[in-house]
Amino acid sequence: MISVGGNVPMNFSNSKVTPQGVASMPRLKKVVWIFPAILFVLIGGTLYLYANLEKYVQPRFVPPASVWVDEDKPLHEQTAIAQIGGRKFQIPLMYIENKKPLNGVFKEDILLEVVWPEIKSIYELKDRAEYDRITRKEHKRGWILMESASLRPSLDAQIENRRKYLAKEESAGSFEGLEKYLWFNPSPQGPQLHDEVYLEKDASGHILTRIECHPDAMGKFPQCQQKFIDNGVIFELIYNKRAFLVEWREQRERAVQFLRSMEIVANNPNSEGK
Repeated sequence: MISVGGNVPMNFSNSKVTPQGVASMPRLKKVVWIFPAILFVLIGGTLYLYANLEKYVQPRFVPPASVWVDEDKPLHEQTAIAQIGGRKFQIPLMYIENKKPLNGVFKEDILLEVVWPEIKSIYELKDRAEYDRITRKEHKRGWILMESASLRPSLDAQIENRRKYLAKEESAGSFEGLEKYLWFNPSPQGPQLHDEVYLEKDASGHILTRIECHPDAMGKFPQCQQKFIDNGVIFELIYNKRAFLVEWREQRERAVQFLRSMEIVANNPNSEGK
């Protein structure tokens, strides 16, 4: 017998390793080898999925609201009816950004996503490289909002309503046949430039076209919103200011002709969209 510290007697001659101790040794060895095995499987699986990503994940170039398009069917044959401003249109789903209506017919308004100036759908782009070029480099992705003119204030009234809340308005001459104004919003630091506004007027002074653009200082790629009325429908075009403001007349004509090509004319039952 040995006395440890002179107090506790310990007898090593008959000492034995307990059954619990014996069992814990191989279990520990198993645990040690399980972790590398799991790590190996995770790393190998991740590398395999990354190498074969396109087989399992089809890249989509469209917003979630448009996923009701069936890309396995001809795109121009998948259409929806829109009844706006007393007019009826048959529009390919690939342009429509709204969620699908419950009754299958769009009424009062509809939002279309387009690629300017061709007004084609992003579904028609060839690949991810073209999508990135259009959206990130050239910034040609835009929208067309259509609303019933009878349900909205006139363009004159819209401008007057906006002017009520301005801190200041300055005339800035003209641009491509449009009157140009600078609109300043109120702020604790004083009036802050917020919008450049361009107006086309008729001989009586009524507004035919209203364009609001962000100033260049507000971003690298400021956008414009161009509004006008055509046969009972208010059009709002959204596009890259630097690329398309100078073409505001052409932009209007492109949008009008694009929708007219999809209009179902009442006296022509065979008329249909693309």
